[in-house]
Amino acid sequence: MAGAREDSLKSVLTVFSIEHGIILFVVIVRYMYEDQPSWVKTFHERRHYKSFRKAEKKGVVKKMF
Repeated sequence: MAGAREDSLKSVLTVFSIEHGIILFVVIVRYMYEDQPSWVKTFHERRHYKSFRKAEKKGVVKKMF
């Protein structure tokens, strides 16, 4: 019986370690890579700038400068 308990404990600890190793790996990979490519951020910034300028011309928004 004692041997079975040791094997069971080793199995649980092994699964626990592997699970947490995978979680750590996923967290590191997500941290290393951006959510969006830089060209997508540039595209969104440009579109925001253009829509702001268009609203500024219509008089909806006051000039910032």
